[in-house]
Amino acid sequence: MAAAVSGGADSVALLVLLQRVAAEMGLSLYAAHVHHGLRGAEADRDADFVGHLCSRMRVPLRVARVSVEVERKPGESPEEAGRRIRYRELVSIARSFGADCIATAHTEDDIVETVIFHLVRGSGPSGLAGIRRIARIGDIPIVRPLLRFGHAELCDYLRQIGQTWMEDSSNRDPRFARNRIRGELIPWIEKNINPAARENIARLAEIIAEEEQWLKTIVTNLLQSCTDHEGRLILAIVRDLPEAARRRVIVQLLRIHGAPLNWHNVQRIANLVNQGSGTRLDLGMGWWAVRGPDFIALLSSRLCEPAPYRYPLQIGGQTAVPEAGLLVRAEWVSLPGDHPPQVQGHVGEYPAEVYLNGEKCRRCRLAIRSWNPGDRIRPSGMRGSRKLQDIFTDYKLPREERRRVPVLEADGEVIWIAGFRPAEGWQGKGRRVLHVRAEPIPS
Repeated sequence: MAAAVSGGADSVALLVLLQRVAAEMGLSLYAAHVHHGLRGAEADRDADFVGHLCSRMRVPLRVARVSVEVERKPGESPEEAGRRIRYRELVSIARSFGADCIATAHTEDDIVETVIFHLVRGSGPSGLAGIRRIARIGDIPIVRPLLRFGHAELCDYLRQIGQTWMEDSSNRDPRFARNRIRGELIPWIEKNINPAARENIARLAEIIAEEEQWLKTIVTNLLQSCTDHEGRLILAIVRDLPEAARRRVIVQLLRIHGAPLNWHNVQRIANLVNQGSGTRLDLGMGWWAVRGPDFIALLSSRLCEPAPYRYPLQIGGQTAVPEAGLLVRAEWVSLPGDHPPQVQGHVGEYPAEVYLNGEKCRRCRLAIRSWNPGDRIRPSGMRGSRKLQDIFTDYKLPREERRRVPVLEADGEVIWIAGFRPAEGWQGKGRRVLHVRAEPIPS
């Protein structure tokens, strides 16, 4: 077992208590400390204290030094980034020791602060479940054995045994909401409303956690019946769900994908069932929810390329391509002369448009689809054909972006790539031509 030791009272008490348990049960105990690179000399002092403590207790220690500010993702708060990086490093240290789990020093106070913080921030029921006793990151369990103890109890215990600890000055910084909850709001509630408020809130969190665990199995089965083989929500099924069930399914889907999970995103996705095909929602952190003709999909612009797609081209209207985040409009237009306007484009940039031979287009079935390996086009003005893959390379288009570029085919023949010139023989000629334009779906 690896104990996460920051040097504060709670984590020092955790290490002391776990050493006693490990000695009685013959278990191996290790310690892990993460230096976040945020508090300068104070953070160095904490790392030194933990080092001396573990040396005196003869507990093997490993320290990870990181820079939260450098590793923060766009839109991520320092607290969120710190938590993500901290657990990543704890898992890495645990694996390096060969430890079978990680123990953290969360207490009943942390449960109460978390519930209040989630409540005022606008959390759903799962956010009111507080802190789970056992969680998991990959194959490493995270256990929290001190959740039934309060911070004051642990401080009293350390004083009784003569063990010192470090104080983190940032825990008193009023700029942080959790510090105000801990230092001002909870004491005011206990003094003016109910002295037992802390225990009552913790008990409520425990009840909600048990009920959430029971509901999780039900929602998991429900989600399977609401999604297609590509993991997209099936509109016909989701539309008929009670609103509460629909929200639960969406929460589970966001959680599975690792997309930003908050009440605002859940409600907006739930409302997509009543909006038109092609509607696109920016969920933040590079994630999008898109409404297709009969589905709702979650897409990440950074983590993966879109799934293959194929849609009949709607002439006289628009074709939504949610996988690419594009609308493709097509209409017959009359030109004053025999030649269409000159169109300049760049593969991967939008809007992109083309004028095509109207007579030939009328005789074919036209479809918008994603690129497939082996696709070729004979560009206008050239005798031979070229692989689309080579064209993408010429335009320095990343591999994960290539499926986002819509390909227009006529009876199986590639006649246009968005941003490129049309295929030979398909250039717009005559007074009646087909104008096709691909543009981003409005957010």
